[in-house]
Amino acid sequence: GCVDVSVSPAQKDSLPQVVCTPASDYYQVHNQGVSRNPQAGKLKITRNWLSNGNIITVSGNVSYPYTEHLNVYTSKDFFFHTFVSRLRSKGIEARTCTYADCPVTADSIVTLYTVRRPLKEVLERALKKSDNLCAEAMFYHLAAKRSLHKRVTGEDGIDAIHAFMKTALGLNPENYKIADGSGVSVYNYISPRLLLEYLKYAYYHREIFLPFYESLPIAGVDGTLQNRMKQTKARGNVHAKTGSVTGVSSLAGYVKAADGHQLAFVIINQNVLKLSRARAFQDKFCDILSR
Repeated sequence: GCVDVSVSPAQKDSLPQVVCTPASDYYQVHNQGVSRNPQAGKLKITRNWLSNGNIITVSGNVSYPYTEHLNVYTSKDFFFHTFVSRLRSKGIEARTCTYADCPVTADSIVTLYTVRRPLKEVLERALKKSDNLCAEAMFYHLAAKRSLHKRVTGEDGIDAIHAFMKTALGLNPENYKIADGSGVSVYNYISPRLLLEYLKYAYYHREIFLPFYESLPIAGVDGTLQNRMKQTKARGNVHAKTGSVTGVSSLAGYVKAADGHQLAFVIINQNVLKLSRARAFQDKFCDILSR
């Protein structure tokens, strides 16, 4: 769930400022008027996240092509604009796009096409490839399973998660905040302890653990961990899910210690300036647990 912001150097001496909303060019900004004037200052890309907005402001100068990743505010925006982008890539033009609620009455709903896939396929893509749309699909599927009404919303998914926290894990949902099903939103507020309780619950329920464990990325082997921990004891041992938003990097999963015990672990690094340093710490931690 990232915004690709790209700028390219130009011959102009004036200092431009590009303001782009999510509907513009599918979250991708191409600034063709960036100044080479050294007095213009460094390139700066910001988003008005404090006011829950998605306005991206680009200012400053660069002397080489530059790409920046920014987190989107809502997962529905991410899905909607990705969907429209995919349509246009297939030659299907979507000139006017608006949000609207689905019809309430059943007779006003027309099913055009239904796609069904085994849960294992969706789970594996969500975990190994870190596919946010698959994660959101499972989130709404959970909402549909628990909800008594036909038209489900994100709130139904949140209610289902809260109910599980309270009844199965014995934790108070009011101590946490769930904003979406994929972790795209920076307004998800959880703790390492909460994730650890989920991992422990899965381990003690084999019908959950086996497909879950097989779908997690494996250190040095596949998924989002394919290029990590290759030269360590953790290679082929750690099964874990990565996660990152601006300033935060995390890793959670399972590792087998040298004595044969299966360990569950959760690492959440906050206020991260360089993701590479946080990932190096996580990799070292997993290597130690493997010994």
